[in-house]
Formats: sequence, structure tokens, C-alpha cells
Amino acid sequence: TRRCFTRRLGSMDLLTAFGAILKPPLPNALTRLTRDRVSLVALAIITALAVGAAQTNVSAQVSLTGAVDASWRGAYDILVRPPASQLGVEQTNGLIEPNFLDYGANTRGISLDKLAEIRALPGVEVAAPVSVIGYVLSSALNPQTAITNPPAQPTVYRLTLTTSTSDGLQTLELNRQQATILVDTTTLLTTPPIVGTIGGGSSSSDSGGDSLGWLVLPPLRTEIIGVDPIAEQELLGPRGSFLDPLVELPSSRRGDLTSRSFDCSLDAAALAVLGSVGCVPQGPSTQAPVVPLVVSARLPAALTMSLQVDQLGATIPTSILPTESETSSTDAYTIMDRLVQAAGPGVTRIGTTQRDLTTLIQPFGPQDLRTVFPGSSLADSIIPVTNGSPVDFSALVPERPMYRVTEARPGSSAVTFQVSALGPVNANGDPAGTHHDFQLRLPAAAYQIGLDAGYRALVSRPLAVMRLYTPPGPGQPSDVPYYADAVGTFDPADLAAADATQDPLAYVPLGAYAPADSELVARPDGTALPTPAKINPTLNPAGFIAAPPSAITDLLGATLLRGPDPIDAIRVRVGGLTGFDSLSRAKVEQVASAIRALGLDVQIVAGSSPQPVEVYVPDYFVNGPPSRDLGYVRQHWTSLGAAQSVETGLGGTNSALLFLALAVALAMAAGIALIRLAGRTADAAILRAIGWSDARIARFITADALVACLLVESASFIVWVAGSRASARADPAGLAVGFALAATLPVAASAAAVLVLHRLGPSARDAGETWRGVPTGGWLRVRGPLSLGLRAVLARPARSLVTVVAVGLAAGATALGGLAVATSYVGQTLLANAVSQTLHPYQILLLVLVAGSGILLALSVQRLDRRDRTVELQVLSAAGWTPGQIRLSLQASRLVLSLAAAPIAASVGALGAIPVSLTQPERAALLAAGLAFTLVVWGGLAGGAPRPSRGAGRGRLARP
Repeated sequence: TRRCFTRRLGSMDLLTAFGAILKPPLPNALTRLTRDRVSLVALAIITALAVGAAQTNVSAQVSLTGAVDASWRGAYDILVRPPASQLGVEQTNGLIEPNFLDYGANTRGISLDKLAEIRALPGVEVAAPVSVIGYVLSSALNPQTAITNPPAQPTVYRLTLTTSTSDGLQTLELNRQQATILVDTTTLLTTPPIVGTIGGGSSSSDSGGDSLGWLVLPPLRTEIIGVDPIAEQELLGPRGSFLDPLVELPSSRRGDLTSRSFDCSLDAAALAVLGSVGCVPQGPSTQAPVVPLVVSARLPAALTMSLQVDQLGATIPTSILPTESETSSTDAYTIMDRLVQAAGPGVTRIGTTQRDLTTLIQPFGPQDLRTVFPGSSLADSIIPVTNGSPVDFSALVPERPMYRVTEARPGSSAVTFQVSALGPVNANGDPAGTHHDFQLRLPAAAYQIGLDAGYRALVSRPLAVMRLYTPPGPGQPSDVPYYADAVGTFDPADLAAADATQDPLAYVPLGAYAPADSELVARPDGTALPTPAKINPTLNPAGFIAAPPSAITDLLGATLLRGPDPIDAIRVRVGGLTGFDSLSRAKVEQVASAIRALGLDVQIVAGSSPQPVEVYVPDYFVNGPPSRDLGYVRQHWTSLGAAQSVETGLGGTNSALLFLALAVALAMAAGIALIRLAGRTADAAILRAIGWSDARIARFITADALVACLLVESASFIVWVAGSRASARADPAGLAVGFALAATLPVAASAAAVLVLHRLGPSARDAGETWRGVPTGGWLRVRGPLSLGLRAVLARPARSLVTVVAVGLAAGATALGGLAVATSYVGQTLLANAVSQTLHPYQILLLVLVAGSGILLALSVQRLDRRDRTVELQVLSAAGWTPGQIRLSLQASRLVLSLAAAPIAASVGALGAIPVSLTQPERAALLAAGLAFTLVVWGGLAGGAPRPSRGAGRGRLARP
């Protein structure tokens, strides 16, 4: 009887049982809880989950909100464009190329009156307009070659003048000219393309030699944009100081900017005016309007000029030199052919000189295109040659390239597009095959223009000023429709830095201030380069990478060139925004709706962020047939609405991890409660026998769980209060998470109480007889360790079912949590990456809590099962089974449980992948199923074969 009561009451001995009859009060719930090691382990795990999840959730939300608030706004919040104007982002999945807002289709822009209406709207802090005039002729480039040390004897030379640019990968030949000259101390005879000479002693001839004038280079074009300099400085901040020359123009000149209004005596020191040094030329064009410009101090792309000099044959006798009458009446090529034949065979390389012209040519400003014979040097002081004032009747406006989405290369996860090639163009952007009139009268090798690849269509748009211009009639002096006046200069590097003052995580295109940061990352076959190669813009407006503008005018100058509606885009910054909250977003939406009501196209760009994009560039190398592809170029494009995606996606991942923690806690509480069901049933049977009611028995069973719940809730509340004070942010979600996890304990205990009372009915059996009802014959009879392991699982159906469900749920939750953290897709933007890195420690902590709880659950279940089977295993040991056979039997049981848990884990992983926003549910299912099989490992850590003990199994051999 004593042994029976001891087995029935667990920790209560015989005296305690009779004491309970005479004195009903039993140990209180807290005492019972502290005596139950299994419940204490579950309590510790759930407390860690609740406290850790609650505090982690608060910290994660604070970090998420802070990171997004710090980097969700670029330089402006709303992009306004003319009516029926599209960004064309449909073909690029909502992404916009850097510094290219697709102005090409706009023939009519936004008026100045509309700009004033936008600025008058409540909430508008800054409204900065941009007008794109396009590319116009800016430089009439006239190269010269100085001969500072002519030979003593008449010598024939072949001169090759090459002007080239580079994109960082290849050298692109802009122009090649080749001429033959005869020169000595007294004679100079040339053939085209050298078209003029300046005699010795001229100020341009350095040390008294001759200076040769070459044919003009292919025309270079400069992009002009117009801005409101004051609003632009507000948008750019301190970096906008390069616009001071436009801001400081006297108001008297703003309404009457004509060539007559510039007084040379006052402005020569301040203005680098074209036409001549110091002032606009006076004459027939004194009433021509002047467009004020701030121009780049250098070309937008590299430009190099080299002179190669070769001597043909030997020196020739003076006696065969042509006479003056012969040179005036005979073709230069005919004379030179005779002199070359007289010089004899052979070519001797004299040498090559080279000059970097990038900083020697100023758009709409002075130029220095001098070269010199090898071995000579140029004079330090010169009078710069001015460009004149090149005048175009129209501007070329590039349209947006055409893109199509394509598959990413192997090893890359970046969004990938392929740009459409339009075929070769001249290196200056003119259509391929475009010639000057003089080229038709030259030999093929005398004047050549190189090729480059074209990707942007150039639309010709007439300049508005031409409507006011009346060309001079026959016999009238020459006239021009307008002058371009450089009132100041800027360094393109400083201008690019002004664009870079934006937060790189929230960058939005300002217009065209900096070239796209482009790197070649892979060859055409997709093979990644060991080191990415930087690609620079060229002098080709139709090229793949657009060069930044080299000239900026004000709105009056833009109106002169574009007409009464000159604005292509307005960048609007909304005032009074405090963070990426609902109120700030509502303000932006309100201002956007008000602007939209004016009949304009509106795009909210607040919350945008750049992201790496790869573009496959075909037909890039066009100078050698056949053309060859470039490969994959990485750029950073702007993703609209990135902040919303980041907050929603990362917040959703945090919520998913918390839900998984709740699921694991519930599984643990239910598993522990159900596994202890047999002992609880025995205790309840005794209590009913001494007269306890079902309600009182239920309260007895659930009391310790309620105490545990209060302990967990208290710990969660204390930690939540401390965390809220530390972060100055009280998030009720964190406290709710802790309370929800604590509630799993009484919920599971209540379910166990219901089952216990149900088992106390007339059909109740002795739950401790675990082997009852298992057949001893047939295929289930014991043949060895493996079959014994299978029978052990089937003999305990309730415990096995609880173990399978708990392990399956824990494995599925761990797999989902791991994939949610590893593959949480909130976009590939820089903002998403930065915020993800901030939140990863918190998410990993949550994941560790979820996975650790699942592992501890498996250990606890297996430990309890191992403890309850101690006598059985000792009997097997006494019967002669080796420790290896016993371990094999235990592993067989765990393997069977894992096989049963794997489908449950896979189902949890596949079904849970959808609300967690995982794009590949099959990966979650496979990982979850694999984790279910780790029960074999954790079960082994819970205990193996028992140690033999004397008298093991004595008196209980009949039970197995």
C-alpha cells in the first residue's frame, strides 16, 4: 500500500497522504512549483522568451523608427512635372536613373505663374525649378602647332594631330588630322588640313617660330540648365555657393541683359564675356540679348591632344623648292608629292607631344589648344584665344534610354536591365557619317571623326530666342540672335559634392549635377571582374552615361531660350515634418494633392533610397567591326517608396518572430502539461477519493501555473518599464508580448485539468501501465533494439503524439525565424541595408530565443521520457543488453519520432512562409523538416544508456 500511494502521489509519502485526509490543506502552489524541476525549467524558458522578446521588440522598434526617421528624406519630398508627363518608370519597376529625370519629351514646360502658385501653397518650404535647355554649341576649337626650332635645311614632315577622350576603359578618338609640311628657317609650305600660318614674331608663336593653324575640331556641345539660383541654394545648402554670380547680378541687368548693358570698364575684371576678352563686342549686335551663365572651369569629360611628327626621307636641296608663282598657281598636294619624292624613301619618327586639354577649354570661355614639335616647349604666358560666341538655332535634348528587365547574371541578386543600343554615332554625338563641308574636299585620311556608341535619342528643339531674331539681309553686317555670357565659373567636383550633401541612404535626383557612379562588374558572359572598373562619361550626349551640365543660367535666361513655360521639373520640400510618421506623411500627401489640383503631374519621392542596379550594355565597342558588348554595369538608381517598404517589411519580420516565439512557448507549456498528465491524473484520483470536488481539483492543478504566469508577467513588466525609460519610448506591444507568452502556462494547465477530470471517469485506466495493449506477437514482437524502439513509441501514444507535435512546431518556427531574418526582403536599397544591419542583432536575438526554446523543449521532453523509462532500461541492462544496444533502441525511438515530426514541421514552414512574406515556401518546408531530425541529436544529449545498478528491476520483471 505504501508503495502504491508513493507511486500515485509522487512526492507525497504515506504520512503526507493520511495528513491530507485529516488536514485538507496541501503545500501551496508556489511550494509545489519550486519542487517540480520540469515545471521550473519550462518556467525559466518561457520567462526568458517573454522578457527577451518584449525588450527586444521595444529596442527593435525604437531602432527601426530612429533609423528610418534619420534617413527617409532627401533634398526634396515631391517632384512636380508638366501635365501628361511621365517618368517612364514602368519599364524599370519604379526605379529612376541617377540625375536623369527624363526631360526629353517635354516641348512645353511649367510656367512661372504656376511656380508662384506652388510656392504660395501652405506647407511648401522650398520649390526649386529646373529647366533643361539642352546641348548647344559652346566651343569653336581651333588647334595650333608651334614650330619653335625649325631645321636649317628644308625638311618634309608628316604631322598627325589626334584629339581623343576616354571613358576609363577605352580611348575614343574624337578627331584625327594629318598634314604634310615643308619647313626650314625661311620656308614653310603646308597641305590641308593645316589651313593657315602665323609668321615669326607673333605673340602666339612663342619663341619667334611659325604657328600652324589646323582645321576646327568637330563641334563640342555643352548642356545648359536653368535654375532659380536662390531656391537652388536653399535646396543645396552651403554647397550652392557656386551660384552666387547669378544671385548677385544687379537687378537692373535682370530686365535688360543685352550686349549694350555690359560696360567693359566696369565688368572686365569680373566677367569673362565671350566674343573678345573683357566685354561683348559692340556693333550691329549691341541689342542682342545676353544669357548669363555660370560655367564649368573644365570640360565634362577628359580630352587629350597629341601631335606625332615623322620626317619623310632626307633633307632636300634648296634648288628644287617651289617658287612663289608655283605655290600660288599649283595645287598644294601636287607640289608636296614632288617634294616627298625628292626627299626619298624612309620614315623617321621624330617624336610625340601630348597635352591634356580638359582644363584648358572652358565652355563659352577661353581655350588653349596649342601643341609644339617634340623637343620644344610652350611659352608660359599667352593671350588666351576666345571661342567667339557660338550660336545654335536649336538645342539637342536627350531622351531617356529604353530598358527592359532581364535575368540577373549568375551570382548576382541585383535588379538587372538591358539597355537598348541605337547604333554608332560620331564621338561628339552627331549622327554617324556627319561631315563638315571642307571634309568633302580632303583626302580620306586627312580629316577623320571617330565613333562612339549611342543609347539616347537626341531631339532637336528650337530655341525660343530665334523667334525674335531677324537674319541680316544681303550686304548687311553680320548679326547674332543672342550672346552667352560666362559670369562665373565652378569646379565640377564641387558641384558633384553639392549633390553628395544629401544623405546617401535617401538620395533623390537633383537634376543633373553629377554623373552616374558606374562600374563595370562583369563581362558579357556574366563572369565577375576581380576588381570593378569605373566608367566615366564622354563628350557624347547620346552616350550611355550622361555627363553633368557644364553651364547653368537663371530663370530669365531659361525663359529666353525655352520660352514662357521654361520649367521641366520643380523639386518641392515640405516644411514642418518631424519624422517618418503618419502625420508627416499626411502633410506630404496634402501638399501633393494641392499641387495635383493645379493640373500638374506629381510624384512623391520622400522615403526614396538608392539601390544597386546592374545594366547589361550591348554594342558598346563600335570602333572595330563587329561591335562588342560591354557587359554588366552597376549603378545606383533611386527606388521610390523605399522607407515604407523598409518599415513595413522589417516590422513584419519582427512581428513574425514574436508570433513564432509565442507558438514555441505554447508548445512547450502544452507539451510539459500533457506529458505530466499521468502523474496529474493519479494525484487527482487520490484527491477525489478524499472528497474533493472537480472544481477544487481543477484549481489545484492550475494553481502552480497561475503562480508561474504571475512571475513571468512581473518579470516582463519590470524589464519593459526599464527598457521604456532607457529608450524614452513606451511601446505597449512589448508588454503585450510578455503577457501573451506568460498566458501560455495557465492555458496549457487548464487544458490539462480538463483532460485529467475526463480521465477520472468510469473508463479511466492506470495511465502508468505504458505497455498495456501492445501486441507481443507478429511484426511488432521484439527482435532487437530497432523493433524495441518502435514498440516504445507505439506503446505511449499520448506522449509520442505530444513529442511529435512539439518538435514539429519548434522546428517549423525555428526554420521560419531563420529564413525571415536571412531573407527578409525589404528591397535592396541602401536604406534597407543600413536599417537591416541595425535591426539584425535584435532579430538574431529573437531567433536565438525561439531556436533555443525549441531545443530546450526537445531536451526536456526527452529527459522526462528518459527518466520515466529508467526502470525499463535497467531491466534490459540486467537482462544482458549492452549499452550500445540500449542506445540504439533509444535512437530508433527518436528517429521514429523525427520521421513523424518532419511532415508537421514542413507544413508549419510552408504555411507560415506566406504571412512571413518568404518568397520560397519550399525552402522553409525543407529546412523545417531537416531541423525536425535534429531530435536525434538533442535526444542523445538528454541521456543514453543507464548505468547498471545492483538489484535493477528486482520484483518488476513482469512489467515489461
